Amino acid sequence: MGWYGGVPAAGWAPPSPTEEADALRAELSAAEGEIAAMKARLEELERKE
Repeated sequence: MGWYGGVPAAGWAPPSPTEEADALRAELSAAEGEIAAMKARLEELERKE
């Protein structure tokens, strides 16, 4: 989306390194939260066995 014929849409600019780093930190934080939830659920299930 935002591309037409291989040319970026008007007004589009790639993120700055700082913006990209911030986005990656946010994604990593969300992934770590999901992993923590998965580990907690797995431990809960293993205790019930």
